[in-house]
Amino acid sequence: MLNDPAIHGERITVSDNAKFILSSSNKKFSGAITLYYDWNNEEDKALATQYGFICDTRRCTWMLDGLKGSIHQKNKKADYSNVMVFHQPFTVGFYEYKATDGVPRGLVNALLPVTLTLDIVTSPLQFLILCTTRNC
Repeated sequence: MLNDPAIHGERITVSDNAKFILSSSNKKFSGAITLYYDWNNEEDKALATQYGFICDTRRCTWMLDGLKGSIHQKNKKADYSNVMVFHQPFTVGFYEYKATDGVPRGLVNALLPVTLTLDIVTSPLQFLILCTTRNC
């Protein structure tokens, strides 16, 4: 698709909810992005569907999820033949998972079974207290 002259790059737009999640331990990320292609004739529509777009009456949509990559220094000798140029600007959000209140993620995962067990064991007592205050 990148090198196909029949695809009009100026008609490709990106949804504003392009979101990527950064790994907290390294510079890798994963995410999803949605592309839109506004077609003008049946040839445009047929070509877009060959590349994976799903088309309706005027617009084609292609949801790309499971994208993976890494953040690194710009390569001075990059091969730009495989780079897709977008003609309209769009917003990309990068998010990073962090443990809350300074508690390490491993500790939170280790305590989860304990908290669930306590909730199950104390649920009859919680129900009794709730019923006595609300006259069940």
